[in-house]
Amino acid sequence: MYDVRFQELPNGNLMLTVNPATQAELMLERIGNPDWSSDALMWDVIEHVWTNGLSQTISAADTGDLTDAPMLCEGNLDDGSPVGKYWAYMNYALRSPLDDLADRGYCIWTFGGILGDGVTERVRP
Repeated sequence: MYDVRFQELPNGNLMLTVNPATQAELMLERIGNPDWSSDALMWDVIEHVWTNGLSQTISAADTGDLTDAPMLCEGNLDDGSPVGKYWAYMNYALRSPLDDLADRGYCIWTFGGILGDGVTERVRP
């Protein structure tokens, strides 16, 4: 398991960070790994984030957004539908969050809005 932490920034965005040892591990893992940019590996690396605070991964189908960006949400309802704040990694067409974690030690996920019971609000905190 990778040691990935998260914190919500004052502007509402979400910053995922790794310690220097995890960053070095990611840098080594990237070398010659054909699966480096895969969604499966990305979710595996940041699994600690959603199992220790953020509830689940979501998609644009859940939010009504027009994007293929990977997304995280902070909660879910009893029926499993997402609720609460959500964030998307909007640089997804150019880089992987794994590239940012390996190169910089952090990656930024953009605040998308707040999901309610069947409602999406586009508000900034």
